[in-house]
Amino acid sequence: MPAAAIVTRNRQLAIVDDDPGALRALSFLLELDGYRVRAFRSGAEFLEAACNDRPDCLVVDQNMPAMTGLEVAERLRGLGATIPVVMITATPSAWLALRAKELGIHGIVEKPIFGAELADAIEGCLGKADGADLRPAGKAPDSE
Repeated sequence: MPAAAIVTRNRQLAIVDDDPGALRALSFLLELDGYRVRAFRSGAEFLEAACNDRPDCLVVDQNMPAMTGLEVAERLRGLGATIPVVMITATPSAWLALRAKELGIHGIVEKPIFGAELADAIEGCLGKADGADLRPAGKAPDSE
């Protein structure tokens, strides 16, 4: 079994992108890398589902019409969520990098995405996902 499959087994990613083609392609590629993937077409759709479905890492597109990737991350942080975030964007900038850092976003990957760039960024932040939680700090987990 490849080492990547051992590392990623049972890791769940949430991917948010308003472009259905990009969402399908990213989901497919990351599933091939051994991740379990849930895809969302908007930040609002993700945030609605996120409290019940706690992914290990969020991959979010910055340039979406209703809610940008930064806004999704800002809402997560406002809820006290510690989930690691990797942002993808076709329009990187110094301002975006600074704001992403302020929000604790672990990486920015520029579109178009080549090779293992996205998987490398995800792997780089998954160690920080251990113990990450979408619940506000201090709130006990629901019994399962």
